[in-house]
Amino acid sequence: MLFCAQQLAIRSSLLRESTVTSLHDVSQSWSGLGSAIGNLYRQFEHCAAISAPVIAFLYLAGIAGLHITTPALFGVQVFEGEEMVPVKTYGTINWTQTAMYAYG
Repeated sequence: MLFCAQQLAIRSSLLRESTVTSLHDVSQSWSGLGSAIGNLYRQFEHCAAISAPVIAFLYLAGIAGLHITTPALFGVQVFEGEEMVPVKTYGTINWTQTAMYAYG
């Protein structure tokens, strides 16, 4: 997904009429989060095209944030041991007539 976003952003900036500095800033911003931060810092000194580096920074920062926080959303407590849990079935026939085992 990141590769597609990079390619589309660079291709759209190539198809638009823009300065060479603007093209360089866009392509350099999409090379990584550190480059995007550096480009944003340089944009305050020499403002060529502020919107493209900002968009690249926000996208890459969002991806980094999701990469960090997503495992915490799916954190499951690990427990040891096996215990027998009877499971009732409704609407289907229980062919085994035995209890199901739940594993941790």
